[in-house]
Amino acid sequence: MVAIANKSITRDADAKMNNLRQQYRGTFTLDSGKSMQVAAVEAPVLSFDGAPVNLDYNKVDQFSQQNESSVATVFVRKGNDFIRIATSLKKEEARGPSAPLWELITQPMLN
Repeated sequence: MVAIANKSITRDADAKMNNLRQQYRGTFTLDSGKSMQVAAVEAPVLSFDGAPVNLDYNKVDQFSQQNESSVATVFVRKGNDFIRIATSLKKEEARGPSAPLWELITQPMLN
């Protein structure tokens, strides 16, 4: 039963990831020489086909509308930190995972 649920959840997550990729068909460019204020943090500018992704909520909101209110978030890496630069989450207090979860998410990307 757990294996069936896991397979279903994994298939759903993979399909939604592919849907998000469709929103961003093109080229990403990281301009670490430029920064932009995102909340209380200076974040490197991540561009998609020449337009900044930082604070551009159009694509993540469109994804959420097309995928049953699923959440999409785009991060940019700055050193060992990942800064949320665009998200479809609407509640300020719910914009980031808790610290232990955050470490589980980012640790594999840092190795």
